[in-house]
Amino acid sequence: MRNVVAVAICLAGVTMFSGCDPNKGGVKNGFVIEAKNVAASSSAITTVKAEMYSFKTFTATYSSNGFKLTLPNEISDLPTGRHTITLWGIDKDDNYIGAFEYEGEKEGYYYGVTYSYATEDMVYQDESEYDYEGYLLKATYNCNLKKGWNTEYNKTVVNEVNKTITSTATTDKPSGVNFSWQFYSLY
Repeated sequence: MRNVVAVAICLAGVTMFSGCDPNKGGVKNGFVIEAKNVAASSSAITTVKAEMYSFKTFTATYSSNGFKLTLPNEISDLPTGRHTITLWGIDKDDNYIGAFEYEGEKEGYYYGVTYSYATEDMVYQDESEYDYEGYLLKATYNCNLKKGWNTEYNKTVVNEVNKTITSTATTDKPSGVNFSWQFYSLY
């Protein structure tokens, strides 16, 4: 079930335009995402690839069960709007072997982090519904995005009886949630 929720959170972010908070945020040399002590990690991971819907990619070396990825503060040639990234684990042969998620739980809710790039200051609001492995995924977005990189927080609840997954995304960091990095293998 946890894998279903993690993948659903990732898909919710990816579907809307694509693409977890120990990031240093916007700094002079870029927006930094840093992961330490990744759970369910694999010794086969050599590279972390941040991939945008627009197929722009950014990479970092994976070592000592973590990574430090610096994303450029400015990205040109993107269509106007919100663009998310997916963080992939890549092996020595350049194969995709899994995805990284930054997530936590509190009071029956799952929380996941999505990093997005906005081409301008904007309020991103959207709703979508689609079927995911027998569950109806309902995603609602209400994010106040600043031009550049943003951190979005997805709050998700699974209803096993009704087979629904309801996810809401905002830019407001939830209080009392202990986030940690997780690696989800594709195999």
